[in-house]
Amino acid sequence: MTVEGFNINVRQEEMRRFMVSLFLLIMVATFLFFPEMAHAEWSGKFGPTSDIKNNTTESLKDWWHTVAGWGLYVSLGCLLFSIVFASGKWWYIPVCVFFLCLFGEKVVVQVASWAEFNTAGTGT
Repeated sequence: MTVEGFNINVRQEEMRRFMVSLFLLIMVATFLFFPEMAHAEWSGKFGPTSDIKNNTTESLKDWWHTVAGWGLYVSLGCLLFSIVFASGKWWYIPVCVFFLCLFGEKVVVQVASWAEFNTAGTGT
């Protein structure tokens, strides 16, 4: 069956589906006008809040400590494997990874300060 007056090629089921989805879209948009529903309030400032900056810094630092701790042991194991089983080929790759894991926190803190994250208490 077709809907008369609109377009003779549009079926009634398609029009009904379109109107229901349009109604749901308008309802969602209407609910998002309220800050409690949108989970956001306009404070007049762009960018993340200081809490988000601090949490991001601490999270990145904790992840770096985890990765660097495992990376030290893995790079030492790869260095030993390279010396014992590969006749010392590619020995410089685990050494570079080792130094990156050992001294890389300074790099992470410096990048965070360039991004203007809160780096208080990180030793800089």
